[in-house]
Amino acid sequence: CALWFSPLRLTPYGFQRLGIVLLGPIAGAAFLALFGLATKEVDFTSGSNAAMSGGYGPNQVSALFSLGAVMAVFLHLAEKRSKLLRAGFVVVTLWLLAQAALTFSRTGIYLFGAAFGIASVFLVQRKGGSGRFLFVVILLGAGSCAILPMIDAFTGGKLGERFSDKGLTGRDSIAKLDLRIWREKPFFGVGAGVSAYYRAEMGDEHAAHTEYTRLLADHGLFGAGALIILLVMTSQAFLRARGPWAKAIVSALAIWAFLFMAVTAMRLAAPAFLLGLIHARFMPDQAGAGRV
Repeated sequence: CALWFSPLRLTPYGFQRLGIVLLGPIAGAAFLALFGLATKEVDFTSGSNAAMSGGYGPNQVSALFSLGAVMAVFLHLAEKRSKLLRAGFVVVTLWLLAQAALTFSRTGIYLFGAAFGIASVFLVQRKGGSGRFLFVVILLGAGSCAILPMIDAFTGGKLGERFSDKGLTGRDSIAKLDLRIWREKPFFGVGAGVSAYYRAEMGDEHAAHTEYTRLLADHGLFGAGALIILLVMTSQAFLRARGPWAKAIVSALAIWAFLFMAVTAMRLAAPAFLLGLIHARFMPDQAGAGRV
């Protein structure tokens, strides 16, 4: 993926086309989850809600909605031809964040906050675009303050209860077992996918949640080497990025991917795709020539 994207030059318009391609299926998944809310009686508890995730894993669906929200923000900032489209992207952002919250998985909201936060460091430096970015920040903040209380009331206060829980839902225990397995097989690990069986023998039958410890348990020092290579490649992509627009995109997509792998391992193709996409050349507005 990184090799394919490396020679590609993406203007803001080209990135917008790519973003819409990604956003379409994500919006489709959000419609499925919304349809479930409209046609089924949903019992909200303090745990993740599969019914509000279209029947799929809430962690993955919540993260996917957050990625759609991140893309919608960038699409809004890249759009210069239609005020209606710009407004539409803001609405889509708020909608996807609301859907992510309704899954009761905290992953999506946290991933969006981290990606949007790191991107903001560079977007405020963007020439001619800082005003629009600050407007987006104010609009998202006001929209969240208006929508979240309504969602919390709709769920009978369970949403606030869920997000007030700061626990790691067992991820720390799984990671500790992975590290224990790695200590027993430090050089080659126990084999691809085999650590799950070792953890089951230790009394924990959960799937891997943290990709970094899974790499060590399954692949040993080779897994550590793969992780180092991935970090070096990502650093190179960031250093190669020129200008606030490019650095904002690279940093946001990279932080989303790495945090996703920290809490949901590699259950979606999205982090691999994003860590390849950041190797494209994201051109400023005036560099409209070249491949898009």
